[in-house]
Amino acid sequence: MRSLRDMNLSKFVADDIPLFNALLADIFPKVTNVPKMTYKEVEQGVKTFIEKKNLQYEPAWVLKCIQLYETYNVRHGFMTVGHTGVGKSTIMKVLTETLSELLQPFKIVRLNPKGITAPQMYGVKSDISDDWTPGIFSTIWSKNNNRSNKFNVWITCDGPVDAIWIENLNTVLDDNKILTLANGERIPMTSNCKMVFEVETLDNASPATVSRCGIVYISPTDLGYIPVLKSWWIGRKLDFNRGEESDKLNTICTKWFVTHDIISTIRRSIKSAPFNISEIIQVTQFCNFMTGFLRPFVAANKSLTDQEYERLVIFSIVWSIGGILEVADRNIVHELLQQKGAPMPQKSKDVETIFDYYIDYRAVGVLEWKLVVPETWVPPENLQFSQVLIPTGDSFKASMIADMLLTQEKSNLCNKAVLLIGLSGTAKTSSVLMY
Repeated sequence: MRSLRDMNLSKFVADDIPLFNALLADIFPKVTNVPKMTYKEVEQGVKTFIEKKNLQYEPAWVLKCIQLYETYNVRHGFMTVGHTGVGKSTIMKVLTETLSELLQPFKIVRLNPKGITAPQMYGVKSDISDDWTPGIFSTIWSKNNNRSNKFNVWITCDGPVDAIWIENLNTVLDDNKILTLANGERIPMTSNCKMVFEVETLDNASPATVSRCGIVYISPTDLGYIPVLKSWWIGRKLDFNRGEESDKLNTICTKWFVTHDIISTIRRSIKSAPFNISEIIQVTQFCNFMTGFLRPFVAANKSLTDQEYERLVIFSIVWSIGGILEVADRNIVHELLQQKGAPMPQKSKDVETIFDYYIDYRAVGVLEWKLVVPETWVPPENLQFSQVLIPTGDSFKASMIADMLLTQEKSNLCNKAVLLIGLSGTAKTSSVLMY
């Protein structure tokens, strides 16, 4: 029973696990409370690494680390499957760092197979000269499948599974463990190498490929977004020595993200979003907005009041969750925040919403809401009509948000990237040029 349970649980989505356990209970009615296999050193090493890197210990997510370890022990090829932000890369990093402390060093070599063509990945033979040009993957494979290496390596294909390139790895993933190239070269897999795939879905993977791999599926509920928030506000204390600020943000973020459950509330209230964004990405955007807001105050070693911190939190919530919404849904968000008692700006017109206001975090004095007013346009001396860019309220907002995100230092949360979305003719290019 334990073999059936432990070898299959890692493959199920969170909703199917209770059903599978119920089926096992029906098949083995007299067997109850079967103990799990324990790996004391690995489990303790994982816990230590999590504490060291200011991660949060979530039992369901840590269980995925152990399931990946079990899969690693019995498979030479395996997949971590799950949506963006569920912690696939972090699970691999936590486990390899833990095993590096317990065994010999581990390292992860990543490539995105969808970013290159099949010939660029495996290699190509010239039709004219018959010369062989090795590919990126074949070069990585040849370099790391060497028994003289004093380390273990996980060659990780981090990107969507595509039948164009993954079918060529079937001989690697089966018992042959050999990469066969078009020039006739056959490179065997060594015992210190593993083939890993980090993917979101297996929609385009054939049964032949899936059956050759061990699968570890990470559901969004295994981690959630609260641990990301906790690590962020705790990091304010550890990285910037802002203990008072961390405590205030803890209280305010708990109020809005846990008590009011603002993300789910807005999702249920709006009519339709242009496209779906996962909760973890919205929370990541929130943390990036807050980090950008707080940078000047960290540099000046200045602390804010509870009311000022809450205004910044509300502004960050508005744009991290509502930035992709249309006008009608933005009105709904405004009314929803008003009902929840958020510190809202005093409107000068009925048609205005919180999206028409901003907080000038570089201003001197108390942080207050200000109406978005574009800069006064001054015609240049040599006016060329085709190159005229007149500031508007929307271009002002786009420039403000871009400046807040692009001037940050790159980190695990912030990739210093801004995506402008809209139909043709909505001044996306002009907003970028004005910035």
